[in-house]
Amino acid sequence: MWWGFIIGDYMKDLETSLKTCAADPIKAMIDYDKIWHRMISVAEQDVTKILPVLKEISSDISNIHLKEKMDKCPKVLIVGEIYVRRDDFAVDELIQHFSRRGIIGKVSSVAEWIYYCDFIRQCELKKKLHLIPWYRRIFAKEFMDLINWNFEHAYKHNVEKNVSEILASTGLIPDSPHNMQEIMNNTKNIL
Repeated sequence: MWWGFIIGDYMKDLETSLKTCAADPIKAMIDYDKIWHRMISVAEQDVTKILPVLKEISSDISNIHLKEKMDKCPKVLIVGEIYVRRDDFAVDELIQHFSRRGIIGKVSSVAEWIYYCDFIRQCELKKKLHLIPWYRRIFAKEFMDLINWNFEHAYKHNVEKNVSEILASTGLIPDSPHNMQEIMNNTKNIL
């Protein structure tokens, strides 16, 4: 399931970058649609073949002729309510508006929202653990939950790293903040 979120997020980034950067955006979207359907059909058949297919997809997308490199384009991060920002109906017109003006609209990812939820879960586990006397903490359920949280967190970041490294060769993946600890630390400095 996590693979699907991550790949969907990165493929959305590729799509929005292509709308802005492609020499022929209409043809690029037709090519992208074929690539996306190939990815889905492989994922439905055998999830273990996703990374090799992503490498092929990365190569195919790299062959799409660009009028402008993504690095040269201004970028806008689209954030907000998770249900709205990930709904094409809600944000597609905004993305099209930006694209026509040479601006890449980077929609905040589902992964960012999940990392936020994970951050909150970690904080709650730590609070509960600190309420337990120090000599009983190692035997507490919250201690094991925190260890499991760390394994899950490492797995999620590893999946994202693998997908990101493969698709980075396209030159069409815009940067965005991902370190939830750093983001939340910045919110403490606002007041």
